[in-house]
Amino acid sequence: MFRYDDELERIKAFVDRTDQDVTFGPAEDSDISYMQELLYPEAVTEFYKVAEPSHWVEINGAMLNTIADMWGENENTLPGDMVLPLGYLNIATSFTDDTYCIDLNSTDTGDGPAVVLISHNIQEGQEDEAVGAQMVKVAESFREFLQRFVDQKLPTDYEALKKAA
Repeated sequence: MFRYDDELERIKAFVDRTDQDVTFGPAEDSDISYMQELLYPEAVTEFYKVAEPSHWVEINGAMLNTIADMWGENENTLPGDMVLPLGYLNIATSFTDDTYCIDLNSTDTGDGPAVVLISHNIQEGQEDEAVGAQMVKVAESFREFLQRFVDQKLPTDYEALKKAA
């Protein structure tokens, strides 16, 4: 049995209801190797081994990325390329260009480590402490992230979230 059957079926149902032209299928071996080289947790790679979206899936301003999207966010786009060396791996993006990342610095619950939302306002050359001050935890695990994603309960704007706090 696939660990994320329930979450995947709910995401697929949402995609169907909103007429998004997205299919789900096994990722290419080379893409899984990329994820493993960057140390994406097994809980995350397991999802993509079975159900990589054909292109990003948008739910309420949050976009679950394909592996190609994650690659671009991790290596070529702020804030992803700034936070990758600090142990944060992209899995999704928000409509405000903030990024959702797996936090390799947190404890893996078995369903993956925590997921954080990181502000797109991070600047090249910022000190690690300043970067850390521009992120907030949005889920205790990758499974909870997927659940909150399909339930439309993810914050999508770091700046608005920070102002509301």
